[in-house]
Amino acid sequence: PGDEDLKEEEEEEQEESRDDLFSLDEMREELERLRADSRKSAAHLQMAPGEQCTLPAIVPEMRDGLVVSDSMHKLVDTVMSVTSKHRCGFWGSGGIGKTTTSAWLCRQERIRRHFDMIVWVTLSQTPNIVACQRQLFAQLTGQELLPELCEEDRRREIQEAFVGKHCLLVLDDAWDSLDLSHFALIDETTHSRVLISSRVISTLESCDGVDIGLPTEEDAIQMVMAAAGMARGVAVPDEARKVARLCKLLPLTLGIAGRLVKGLDLQHDWSEVVAMITEELTIDGEARSAEDGVIATSLRAIEGRDADSARALFKAFRLVPEDVKIPLEALAWVYEASNGAEEANVESASTMPTMLQLRKWTKLLIDRCLILGPIDQPSLHDIVSRKGRR
Repeated sequence: PGDEDLKEEEEEEQEESRDDLFSLDEMREELERLRADSRKSAAHLQMAPGEQCTLPAIVPEMRDGLVVSDSMHKLVDTVMSVTSKHRCGFWGSGGIGKTTTSAWLCRQERIRRHFDMIVWVTLSQTPNIVACQRQLFAQLTGQELLPELCEEDRRREIQEAFVGKHCLLVLDDAWDSLDLSHFALIDETTHSRVLISSRVISTLESCDGVDIGLPTEEDAIQMVMAAAGMARGVAVPDEARKVARLCKLLPLTLGIAGRLVKGLDLQHDWSEVVAMITEELTIDGEARSAEDGVIATSLRAIEGRDADSARALFKAFRLVPEDVKIPLEALAWVYEASNGAEEANVESASTMPTMLQLRKWTKLLIDRCLILGPIDQPSLHDIVSRKGRR
């Protein structure tokens, strides 16, 4: 009887083991089914023929004063051409408006009807590859990449997520061609394209490229006037051309200078702005760049009870990596650390600002184009960031 009991127990254990294996197989099948369903569910982002595809929330907002150049229209034609390479790109120096150009292109009706999906990844000089891959996968599927996946598995998951999708993948501000291989995994049997922007022309060696040059002087004048809130068709102030030249025609500095004019409530006499920028272009007998001069002028011109706090907040961004969006809650700690470090003793260090204060100071800097929005997650352009570190 003892042997029979042991035999029955062994048979029960074997049956339970088979049940466990069967459950595990069922679980794997269910996971595969759920994965397939999730990818099908992402089809809600792929619009029916003739409709415009959804614009991801991550695509930056457009600023006032954009002047669309012939090269920007050429870029749209290149991206949509059936004869172009699957990788398209454009290059330009810092502050020339590469991110703005990509954001403008994504908003074009022709583009949004041509592609089923638009996905956007900002790389910058030192990208967090894994974080960027997770962001890309989430845009494609609505799911998160499993954290334990190795690089090869992450690439495979992303590549599978692209299968069958007519997608425009925007890789903004790429610095190193080696970084592109982690993301440029589109399905080349579709009319998908990768749009790459860079200030390093060698990054675009394998692309159909377009040179996004500086605006013409006349376009630059229109840009600075639009940033100043002046309607098209009004008389151009005599000093507007001088301001454009002092800004070296760079869209970034033109925007800051225009908002400076608006903040000073100037209309037709811009001589004060010309004098202020000219003064800041030289410090202690040494010449400054146009970017440094215009940024310094804008900061110096901030007035009111919150002026010193806004300038202190701008300096606090030197502790934040470039092009990184930082939540206000984290920015409060950064502000306290930055200002506390500059005090002669701890007792006189600044107290933690409230969220309302931070929002006011952040909006003040955004309104002057010194930092990028949104208010809840501000960031700095890398050129402005370098100024903040000096």
